[in-house]
Order: sequence, then C-alpha cells, then structure tokens
Amino acid sequence: MLNGMNNKTFLFAVTLVFMWVASQLHVQAQGYNIKIKIDHLGNTDVMLGHHFANLKYLDDTIRLNAKGMGEFSGKNKLPEGMYFIYLPAKSSYFDILIGDQQNFSIGDDTTDFVNRFSSSGSLENQEFYAYQKYLMDKSKQAKDLQDKIKAATSEDQKKTYRDQLSAIDKEVKAHIGEVIKKNPNLF
Repeated sequence: MLNGMNNKTFLFAVTLVFMWVASQLHVQAQGYNIKIKIDHLGNTDVMLGHHFANLKYLDDTIRLNAKGMGEFSGKNKLPEGMYFIYLPAKSSYFDILIGDQQNFSIGDDTTDFVNRFSSSGSLENQEFYAYQKYLMDKSKQAKDLQDKIKAATSEDQKKTYRDQLSAIDKEVKAHIGEVIKKNPNLF
C-alpha cells in the first residue's frame, strides 16, 4: 500500500496531468474560424496554406458562395505564422498572419490585394497590411529617386538623390522599430 507521502505525490501528479489535459482540450476546442469575403470572386474554391522556407503547403480548402463569402474552420488551432489565401481561379494569392487569435474575418478584392484588404478581429493583419501599404509608398518614392539618379547629369544631383534615398531607408527602419515597439505581443 502507498504511504501518506506517496499518496499526496500521486494525487498531485494526477491533478497536474488532469489540468494539462484539460488545458490542451480547451486550446484544441477553440480551433480556428476565419471568415473570408473576396470581391469579384464567387462560386469558386479558395485555399488556405502556410509558408515553410521557400515552399507553400495547403491546410484547408473552401468553396466561396455566389457573394464571394466563405469560412475556413477547424477544431484545432493552427500554428502561428504567415499563411496565404490562394485563389486558383486567378492563379494568385495574398498573405495573412495567423497569431494566437484565430477567430477573425478578412476581406479583399482581386483588383488590388494590398490596398483593398480589410480585417476585423485580427490586429496582426491590420498592422501587417498597414505596413505593406507604407512599404509600397516608400518603394515608389525610392524608385522615383533611383530613376532621377540614372537621369541626373551632375554628381551633385546624384548625391542629392542618393542622400534622399538613404533618408527613406532610415525612415523605413525607424518605422519598423516603431511598429515592433507599439505591438510587442503580436506575431
């Protein structure tokens, strides 16, 4: 028979195991639920997948209704990371982030994935697409300056444009730091 100390140890171990199993069941019970609406794309299949190194792997497939609406869902949470929504009918995709919060809605438009993206319930995706819009603007500014450097006839002009290009680079790096500082708990 077990003595008093072993009984307490055994009960403590059983309690810990029970609590761990219950927490895992709770996490799995939460699962994922991602509502999606894609303008200009109805009655077609779309796929949810994840990135791994340079490869893309499919995780789920749904059929959008006539209004371009559908819902990815599963009993178990997805690993946090960068995912993509693949649109076979358009042979294109757009990226989304999946963090701890896996019950959210996204919307997009096949005419402009970045500027027409919307998200509700996912701060990760709101910040991610705000950052992508910011980068698009800065990339356009940098391209304009690179074109000016190529067209410049004097070294003084080229230096002025290079300095402006360097300032944009510093601004982008500072912006990245601000986003991280503002959102330390986001994926």
